[in-house]
Amino acid sequence: MFFKTDLENYTQGAVTLDDYIDAFEKMCSHRNSVVDDFIYLESGNHDYAGTPEFYVSLVRQYRDNVFSDDETQTRLDIIYAPQQINIKNRRKLKTFVSSDQNHGSFSRCLAKVRASALVEYINAQQLPIQRVEITEHLV
Repeated sequence: MFFKTDLENYTQGAVTLDDYIDAFEKMCSHRNSVVDDFIYLESGNHDYAGTPEFYVSLVRQYRDNVFSDDETQTRLDIIYAPQQINIKNRRKLKTFVSSDQNHGSFSRCLAKVRASALVEYINAQQLPIQRVEITEHLV
């Protein structure tokens, strides 16, 4: 487990989605000795705790050494009130972007996240963040 504490430190004082993306990018700049390292963003309504909520999840997934098959995820979940996902806004709100889609480049992936219709929607609607969860676990 390498990155959770860094991410917690970098998100101190973060208020907006853009602040959290910046903190995630800063955490990603630390490569340590991990292998099979990639990142992704996914979003959508989920009911993990008995109440539907809208999740914007930035995830870093990696193995901590070449001899391990265990992968670890460091997750930054930014949680909003559930959003009405209909045919008109489905492409905005149900988003998946990965560094694998961007030639393995974290910076290209995060630039695509920042320029996404999802981030534009959240900022335009001025959606208030309900809470933020930072977790790290084996997958």
